[in-house]
Amino acid sequence: MIGPKKFECVVFDLDGVLVDSSSQHAQAFQELWAKVGIDGPDYADIAGLRSIDVIKKYIKGEQMDATRVDEWVEFKQRRARELLVGAEILFSDSREALERIIRMTSSMAIATGASTVMAQYAAQQLAPSRPFDAIVAAEDVSRSKPNPEVFEKAIKRCGATPGKSLIIEDGAAGLAAALGSRAFVASVRSGLELHSERFLGRFESLDDLLRHLSERSH
Repeated sequence: MIGPKKFECVVFDLDGVLVDSSSQHAQAFQELWAKVGIDGPDYADIAGLRSIDVIKKYIKGEQMDATRVDEWVEFKQRRARELLVGAEILFSDSREALERIIRMTSSMAIATGASTVMAQYAAQQLAPSRPFDAIVAAEDVSRSKPNPEVFEKAIKRCGATPGKSLIIEDGAAGLAAALGSRAFVASVRSGLELHSERFLGRFESLDDLLRHLSERSH
């Protein structure tokens, strides 16, 4: 079985794995639904998806045109950024786990449905001693998870191969996307599972995952 030192690349989903900004994103979407005058979906049903894909799916009718869509995407993203200012969004184990993973792999990346601005903001909060080799965000892909595009691009930008990469996810759509990329997959914080030989297991935290990886390497 593959051990941590064998991974060429470790790819992190962002929200729910390294940071918890779900309340800010949920509020931003709620404000958008109120502005447009619709009853939007529960945030749990859209977490991890690109804002533009959510908006196109749930806002129907004559209101829909390219200019309006761009305005609504900008509104949602701007409100989320405003709500995040000063908020403590990092999980307690995120920084330390990153430093340990830096020593285990030659490259690491963020692959997220969030905007580039949000991803860069989170990366600055995490402040790893070695910068992320790639950050792939909503603007970099044409399809949301569960399509594997975001993970495939992250692995490629790291110069790695899927069969020697590990993706760490929490959401159902993200886990399906990760499996579709042909990389190894681990689930953290959500308790979700996959049935695949490439699924390493579900873990309550990044610390628990790292303990498991360390045990596998011996």
